[in-house]
Amino acid sequence: MTRKERSSKLVDAMISIVTGRARQRREAEEHIPAGTKIFARKGCRMVGRSTGTFRPCALEGCTGLRVGVRWRNGPLTWPCIKGMEPYRGGYRIQ
Repeated sequence: MTRKERSSKLVDAMISIVTGRARQRREAEEHIPAGTKIFARKGCRMVGRSTGTFRPCALEGCTGLRVGVRWRNGPLTWPCIKGMEPYRGGYRIQ
């Protein structure tokens, strides 16, 4: 394989990663728009609101996105959408 072919394959791989993440971000924004209620884990009464911001999940092998959640008592956290489930018109962290 020539240097040009390797470079072309690398560019193609990078483009597919970027377009895949863009598609995933659009899908997440459709399902979890800013202001969506986010409920804490089962047994906890904390409720927060999504901020409408997303970032890639940093866990090895995870293809999900982390959504910004501002809790009533002030902190901002970034739970992964792969660890959330629909619950009472919003989402609950599993």
